[in-house]
Amino acid sequence: MNRMTALAVAVLLITLTQPAGPGGHPATAATIAANGTEVASAEIFTDNSVVVAGTRGTAIVVGKYDSHGRLVAGHDGRGGYGTGGFATIDSPGAGTAAAIAVENTGNGTSGAAAVAGTVDGDVLLARLTKEGQPDPAFNSTGYVRADLGGDDTAAGVAITPAGALLLLATSGDDIVLTKYTRRGRLDTAFGNHGKAVLNTGGKDTAAAFAQRPDGKLVVVGTSTDRTAVPALVLALFTPSGQLDKHFAGGTGYLRESGPQAPRSGPVVVLDDAQDAIVAGTRNGDFVATRYHPDGTRDTRFGTTGEATTHLDAPATATAVNVHGDSIYIAGTTTGSTTRAAVTRLTSRGRPSPHFGDNGTTTLGYHGTIAAVLPTTAGMPILSGSKDGAPALLRLTTTGTLDARYPR
Repeated sequence: MNRMTALAVAVLLITLTQPAGPGGHPATAATIAANGTEVASAEIFTDNSVVVAGTRGTAIVVGKYDSHGRLVAGHDGRGGYGTGGFATIDSPGAGTAAAIAVENTGNGTSGAAAVAGTVDGDVLLARLTKEGQPDPAFNSTGYVRADLGGDDTAAGVAITPAGALLLLATSGDDIVLTKYTRRGRLDTAFGNHGKAVLNTGGKDTAAAFAQRPDGKLVVVGTSTDRTAVPALVLALFTPSGQLDKHFAGGTGYLRESGPQAPRSGPVVVLDDAQDAIVAGTRNGDFVATRYHPDGTRDTRFGTTGEATTHLDAPATATAVNVHGDSIYIAGTTTGSTTRAAVTRLTSRGRPSPHFGDNGTTTLGYHGTIAAVLPTTAGMPILSGSKDGAPALLRLTTTGTLDARYPR
């Protein structure tokens, strides 16, 4: 049925008692009772409540936690997000969640959310009200499904200040951006009839994007040619969906291969100066690179523009975020057991001396990490999945687990 339904779930508080190993901490997390949900993305509102988007079976689900880590389930069917804290986007076909974005209200409370996913080779874009219900003003159903011309896979979503939705995807061998109006109509003034396409000469794959205050879009992905070694792709699009010819020497994009390119997991975030911080993994290490708004490397960042964090076991970076002058990179390590790891860097790309052990902390949490979300007080919240259930963990500003979360 082409509609959204709600999924009632229960809150379960778990303590992971297995030791994390040297430098690690056993973890306490707020989770949803095991319901087969794998979290793909999460976002935080200015009131420190968190929404997560994941896949349960063949459905895309969205849940919300309050600032204390408690599921916004309501009471007696009232006052909750969706129904029981979760809503399911019941689109036709088999769906897979990719990303979520949020819209904050002017009074500091949480607002609407947008979700991107993939359904049987097409992309899906949905908009939820602040109560977790399908937004009837968006294509009357609350979602749109689109064929971008190839085998499509959604990668990112953003909400513009005017309420329009932007979607990043891979279509065939191309990186594609598309835009829909607040009412769920394709914005044909964007790109070429609503679609902006980038191909750098290889098999290009979209990873993530960020929206600058001036409306320009910073896109990151990978490109693989006949060498089969993935190169980093970083591009800048204008608000109208054209490659910005003032970026990367006039091409609008750069393609970095060789030893300086992350081999997997490129994600991007913008700092206060609108520099792009791209984080990924290379040779089992966390790697972060900072680029100026014109696409040149900031050579003062880390070592010649790059900061590398070596952990005790091979690591995979899956999330990056900023808070003030701090940069957070999060992911997992794969030694004798899987652990969560978080690195905090200074604005100069140096390990933060007041966070964890020389800027890094590892946790006895044996699940996935999809997002790192600093609160307004600078306390990073990790969102991911464990044993088929969404999970949240909050750290203090010094990198220890916050025993008050959830409460």
